[in-house]
Amino acid sequence: MNAHQAAGASLEVRVRVRGLLAGIIAQADVEICANAQGVTRVILGDRLPTVPKAPTILIDAPDVKVPSGCFTAGSTNAREGLSAQPDEARAWHHARQAAEEIADYLRGERQHFTVPLSPASTSPFTASVHEAIATIPYGQRRTYADLAAALGNAGATRAVGTACGKNPLPILVPCHRVVRADGTLGRYTGGDGIKVALLALEGGDHGGQSAERTPRG
Repeated sequence: MNAHQAAGASLEVRVRVRGLLAGIIAQADVEICANAQGVTRVILGDRLPTVPKAPTILIDAPDVKVPSGCFTAGSTNAREGLSAQPDEARAWHHARQAAEEIADYLRGERQHFTVPLSPASTSPFTASVHEAIATIPYGQRRTYADLAAALGNAGATRAVGTACGKNPLPILVPCHRVVRADGTLGRYTGGDGIKVALLALEGGDHGGQSAERTPRG
């Protein structure tokens, strides 16, 4: 990473999409953080701050397709700011793209995400778990034991579960597709109700069955 890339990675914008999870949980807002390289974090459910941290851009879920380059990091509304600098504009583009893609997914119109991701550095093991999670197809499930075995460490089931809980990009990196070996769903970042709803959305029942399902075409 050169000096310019490092500067772009350090500049992070935060967008709160109001009502994106409407009909799924009471706290329906989602915050998406991004830098010039990609999306860094997705914050939802009980992980979401009650009061948005400043500076945070506020947009409504039906209004995620706002024009790019129309804000500054100190703005409180996506339409009230000034033109962004190049790195800021790229960060905003990534956050906006993530909001649009998540909205499409929740409408049942998308099964894969293409927005660039740029999570913070973590341990090699945790990163490998997140990479494995990202390969789980839409509509299918894997157990924590499945992931441990796939990583060549069958005894690391508990460590895999811990790594899942550290996923900074829920929905985009689909840790909701990882369940317990006994068929129960396990915990989920932001609240267990979100996991139930996302699995139901993808065509699986939400009663705790662990069988894999064929993705919809």
